[in-house]
Amino acid sequence: MKAFLFFILAGFAVCTASAQEYRNICTPGTTFFKDSQGHLKAFRRDSVYPQPLQDTLFISYRAIHPLYYINYCFDTANGSVLGRRVYEKTDGSFYFFNFNQDTVMIKTQASLNQPWKFLSLSGNRRIEATVISMGTDSIFGTTDQVKVISLQAKNSAGTNISHYLNQVTIRLSQHYGLLKMIDVFNINDTLSNDTTYWYLAGKTSPALGIQPFGWADVYNFNVGDIFHYQGYYRYNNLGPYWNEIKRIIGKTISANNDTLKYQVEYCRIKWLPMPPPNTETLFDTIIETYVLSALNLDDTSLSRLPSEFHSSDLWGLRRASSYQRALNYNSRTEQEICNTEFVNNDTCWAYQFEGSYPYVYFTPGLGQSNFVSFGYDIGVYSNAETLVYFKKGNETWGTPVSTDCHTLVGVEPSPSSANRKIMIIPNPFSSRTEIELPLLQSGEDADLTVYNDMGRKILQQKITSSPFVFMRNNLPSGVYLIVVSSQNGRILQTAKLLAE
Repeated sequence: MKAFLFFILAGFAVCTASAQEYRNICTPGTTFFKDSQGHLKAFRRDSVYPQPLQDTLFISYRAIHPLYYINYCFDTANGSVLGRRVYEKTDGSFYFFNFNQDTVMIKTQASLNQPWKFLSLSGNRRIEATVISMGTDSIFGTTDQVKVISLQAKNSAGTNISHYLNQVTIRLSQHYGLLKMIDVFNINDTLSNDTTYWYLAGKTSPALGIQPFGWADVYNFNVGDIFHYQGYYRYNNLGPYWNEIKRIIGKTISANNDTLKYQVEYCRIKWLPMPPPNTETLFDTIIETYVLSALNLDDTSLSRLPSEFHSSDLWGLRRASSYQRALNYNSRTEQEICNTEFVNNDTCWAYQFEGSYPYVYFTPGLGQSNFVSFGYDIGVYSNAETLVYFKKGNETWGTPVSTDCHTLVGVEPSPSSANRKIMIIPNPFSSRTEIELPLLQSGEDADLTVYNDMGRKILQQKITSSPFVFMRNNLPSGVYLIVVSSQNGRILQTAKLLAE
């Protein structure tokens, strides 16, 4: 049942969608869909080919699909959630292609109660689609006209018969395309496949809902951000585990916005598989630097879409990377990157049953949010570190591992340290204030850096004595963080500064 054969003409054309109603499925850019669990799939047209009689063929990006119900090989030829190819006819009919290359049709111009053949079944049976309602609905804060389409299996006499697609509904928006759909790749004749609904989550053209992100989004931290992690290393079920906390206390952005440098208060407690004392602790200030251009050269996979196919030669094997996206951490978009598949020949991509399986996850504003690796050597080993809590401004998520670094590592601030905090008098101030730095030793040089509430460095100056007079000059009203660091970059003290 390989329906709808055609010849592809060479060339490239713009989307043929006209001013007629409900012709938005072929829009440029990327469309994201989500299921009820927050998993994401996508459709992006990579090429457009004109066809005879002004029809149009759209080719989607290549994706990896598991075919567990057929064999152990992965499919890499049939595209994403709406299939590899979408054929648009001038009458507003769209043909999609499943894994068997059977056609699935949506008539965008169908009127209320109008039926049509959605999918041909064996024995002259069919899945019939019917528009059951038309009306206005809310979409990402705006309104649009929406058609609801219902599916029903019929025999050759037109009588209803049982089928897993019965009562499945599709929602089609006039200006934003498919709002609710099932995975076209899995729609078939006889196999009882899942009917997971995929809902519109975002589009890049026009821009609405979730959007793609890059490294600058991933490592977009602000002063005061707090991150808690839990991790472990296991070899044959034996190994250390740890909790750690990172707090952003300083931020510097290079003049060309390519280099991000963060000063981080860092602490960790590690439990070791040995008799007491079986813990290690660390409490320090570290510098984390991210060069965005280097990250983009090293790994451009953040730009790839869910299940997007990408092959490479690694360790003597031809491998395919897997890219998954999901909504996590207060509905932020998390990208998973994993090299898990290998190829035995040019037609079969399958799981490698031995070796290492690293999964790395990145999330905007949270950095590397998860890392999981497992594999086989003489024994079985696994390694993981997971973000379990964060605080960014007024936003929080998860469960903290401890109150703060002092509590985590069991170190209480000494009374002498508590009484030797930075003193700013007056604070708030209007034109000038006096700052005393008790920890600055006589004759010692230090740097004082001022950051605004967005974490951007406002000014930096060298200080050689305490107390010293800080002049406001042209500093706008607001709340600022001052960071005092030694000449080797070690942070000595921090405090808030309020300009009236």
